[in-house]
Amino acid sequence: MVDSTQHTWLFKTFDSICEVRQEKFNPNKNPEHPYIGLEHIESGSGVINSIGSSTDTSSMKNVFKEGDVLFGKLRPYLQKYWLANFDGVCATEILPLIAKNNIDNRYLFYLVQKGSFIRYLSNRAFGTRMPRTSWGEMSEYETLVPIRIVEQQKIAAILSSVDEAIEKTEQIIEQTETVKKGLMQQLFKRGINDFKLKKTSIGDIPCDWTLTNIDSIATVTKLAGFEFTEHIEYVNSGDIIAVRGLNIKEGRLKLDEVKKIYKDVSDKLTRSKLYYNDLVFTYVGTIGEVAIIKEEDQYHLAPNVAKLTLNEGTPDYLYYYLRSPIALKEINSLLTTTSQPALSMGNIRKIRVPLPSSEEQARIYKIIESVDDKMHFYKKKLEKLMKLKQGLMQQLLTGKVRVPIDEDEEVLP
Repeated sequence: MVDSTQHTWLFKTFDSICEVRQEKFNPNKNPEHPYIGLEHIESGSGVINSIGSSTDTSSMKNVFKEGDVLFGKLRPYLQKYWLANFDGVCATEILPLIAKNNIDNRYLFYLVQKGSFIRYLSNRAFGTRMPRTSWGEMSEYETLVPIRIVEQQKIAAILSSVDEAIEKTEQIIEQTETVKKGLMQQLFKRGINDFKLKKTSIGDIPCDWTLTNIDSIATVTKLAGFEFTEHIEYVNSGDIIAVRGLNIKEGRLKLDEVKKIYKDVSDKLTRSKLYYNDLVFTYVGTIGEVAIIKEEDQYHLAPNVAKLTLNEGTPDYLYYYLRSPIALKEINSLLTTTSQPALSMGNIRKIRVPLPSSEEQARIYKIIESVDDKMHFYKKKLEKLMKLKQGLMQQLLTGKVRVPIDEDEEVLP
């Protein structure tokens, strides 16, 4: 045991710090109660997304009380846990855990979130198609616990404050996403200048706009088969990032997992080289992810990603239009129905685009860009908060970092 926890923290098995509530509930013989199933608990967040009703079920259920820690035993790696803030009933695939004397229930809630706890249960889960854990396995898990409940409470309070910040940030992101979708719907259908509307094949658009397609305003290119087989070789020492489908997410390049090629190879293959203001667009698997290139001599096409080089119009306008609900609806209608969804180069070229003047294009994309930047800021903040929480859990739930406590606090027997 580490020195910092000597005499003040003890190793305890899970059955010595909590137990399973045994009370059952028959929905056919009892009045309506709030019902929580696995589908109501979000993975890895500790929150519920909705509440069901016991009247919509017929099989026996577990009873839970306010303050119980609910943990989903089916596929424990999905991390379905929740600290109940009301009484109700839950699916039998969920264990309602009661903290024992001198164990803080909020501290217990964070213990079930520990990576080591989830890995322990996942490694011991039984069943091939529907792996699940059991109280028998869970009860044997051993963990360090501070013997003073006040230390548990202070640790839980610190982690709860981070959870509150995470929840508020997620709410801002959700609200901003709603605003952004509404703006896109408005701006790409009605524009800014409030002109009269005319009917088109994609619905009403301002009278001074033209309805065109990508083929008329951009050159669409993909990495040719011979380019890949004869010239492309991924190397660790390469200078140029080959942009693959997994590198394009939520409108931006995601570069935490990249493949590279040599610069002289990229320079030779000018047809598939990526230049400033080119758009990259995924057309196999996850369809319609789009990003815009804002650097020279940094990127090259990889398979399953198309390049759109504009001949007319503003790249940023097309970038945001392709991410709009209007465009995504059309993209989905053009997909080929195979085992793996795909969009041909011909169908990419067919995508219709409502086109205002260059000046209005710039005004539209700048409005959307300001909202997009705000959302990106809060998503980065959310990532930092999630990392902060994981770091704090690793430090605080193991006693590596201690919180100050009063020496006269009562200890566990």
